[in-house]
Amino acid sequence: MGNTITPVSFTRIPKDEFSGVVNELTRILSKYDLAAMHVDDINKLLLEQTPQLSNLVVTSRKHPITKLMDVQRERRYEVLEGVLQHNQSLVKANLSSQSEQLYLVDPFIEKYWAKLKRFSGKTITERLKLMLLELEPASSLKQATTELGFLAFFDELRMIQAGLLVNHDLRRESKSEMPKAQTKQVKSDLSVALSDLMKAIELARKSHPEVDYNPLVSEINVLFVSYQAEIKSRVTRRKTTAEAIKAAEAAKLNTDDGLK
Repeated sequence: MGNTITPVSFTRIPKDEFSGVVNELTRILSKYDLAAMHVDDINKLLLEQTPQLSNLVVTSRKHPITKLMDVQRERRYEVLEGVLQHNQSLVKANLSSQSEQLYLVDPFIEKYWAKLKRFSGKTITERLKLMLLELEPASSLKQATTELGFLAFFDELRMIQAGLLVNHDLRRESKSEMPKAQTKQVKSDLSVALSDLMKAIELARKSHPEVDYNPLVSEINVLFVSYQAEIKSRVTRRKTTAEAIKAAEAAKLNTDDGLK
């Protein structure tokens, strides 16, 4: 009966390459009399779904506005570090003329930012909102922070936070207007159709030994072997990278332990 069709996991083919394998396969199939091979009906089911390939859009991993927001977040972090450093300098100087103000301000700053390095961007956003809200009323705390030179820091933080909010809204609106890529569903539907067609060809070969399927199967195998090899290569690269990262982490851990 000749060689069987080389098995390929269609779902593991990247979306960038998926249209290629479908289109190449349909070109191969178009050269043969599929009706005489008793697989024309199942092939038509595949062809009916191929227009979905236009939905396999390669989307940007990072929205253009995100880069600007990253700069704003970095700047916000720098200013907050400045707030901590300024507070620490005041505490270290311990001037008697500032003791009353520091009594209010030092615990206020420490409450919000003592563990700044541990905070995520979202945590910083929420803490900053709460801190600025606490400073809103005309109070002795607000007056004390102003007298100790924190006003410029807080004004800068308000400006950065306002800019982040604007860009966040712009990014969300922009994303909502983008066409939703149906990549996962398209790949799933077409992978099933491809698998069904390959199974149909194999069954037809058994049911109709008088028909020569070998040329068709040989062409399909030339195509599938290349994709199968790439899938295996990709898996190997991922495994090698994961092992390298694990080894590097283990080496770093051993080095850190040795320094203790």
